[in-house]
Amino acid sequence: MAATVVALAHFRPPLPYDLAVFLLWQNAAVDLFFCLSGFTLSYVYKRRTFRFSGYLTARIARVYPLYLVTLIAAGALYVWPLMINPLTYPAGTALSDFFRQALMLNARPIVGSGVHWNFPAWSISIEWFCYLVLFPLLLTQNAPRSTAARLICIIALSIVSYRLFMAYFDEHITSPELYTAKSQWSYWVSLIRGMCGFIAGWLAFASYEQRDKACHADLAELHCDLDPMVRRLRPLASAGVSFSFRGTRRDEFGGADITPARIESASLPRRHLLFNLSDTFPMSSPCSCGHGQRSIAGRYRFTSC
Repeated sequence: MAATVVALAHFRPPLPYDLAVFLLWQNAAVDLFFCLSGFTLSYVYKRRTFRFSGYLTARIARVYPLYLVTLIAAGALYVWPLMINPLTYPAGTALSDFFRQALMLNARPIVGSGVHWNFPAWSISIEWFCYLVLFPLLLTQNAPRSTAARLICIIALSIVSYRLFMAYFDEHITSPELYTAKSQWSYWVSLIRGMCGFIAGWLAFASYEQRDKACHADLAELHCDLDPMVRRLRPLASAGVSFSFRGTRRDEFGGADITPARIESASLPRRHLLFNLSDTFPMSSPCSCGHGQRSIAGRYRFTSC
């Protein structure tokens, strides 16, 4: 949905029934993209297995080919035939902008002018900075352990990004023309905005990860609470398995290994019963409280009671 909104906002098609109001959050959708990048990379890459060379190759393959194609197409079809002018946009300036865009540097302050021939691609330049510099640094850091601290950090980053954007954003910077913004802060808006969103996504993933660990801890505690009841029901489970497979082969399977061949020789209802009992009544490996053993259906083994 966010990608669709951004695309429609750039093309600005005539929409009936005042539907254009739904495109007014296009800038927030771009911030969402930065957050998703921070979240997704944190989800995929882990500190102990991170290899910068492989990571960099994957990032280049993902974003650069299409970025370069659209840059060349915009230059050939739009900038060179229509915008090159000795007074408003000289060829020398255009050539300098092309090389800085090709290196994905032009959206950065100090080294770049902010001009982008394919003007939505400014976000790719900022993403590249986050890929190349910010994410490897974040990967070496630990997010705040407290949920409240992470929430406060996300709120603070959102406020900084919003205030800077509202006060200093200047859309004319990306246009292929000679232009100087009123404030130097206008050249920093894109970079700071992207960094704030990316770090917010990194913090959001830390919260997601903590929630996942808490969920596993709760499940382990629940398993320990239910373990005494499960142990009392084991005789019933064992008897049910034994009864279910009686007559399938000469063995009655009470306390015996149930091999894959024996499983396959059983009828479909009996196989379903076996696996349901295996899932319902753990019988083979110790749980976190040290009681009993949990059964894994793939091992085809039940302990007789």
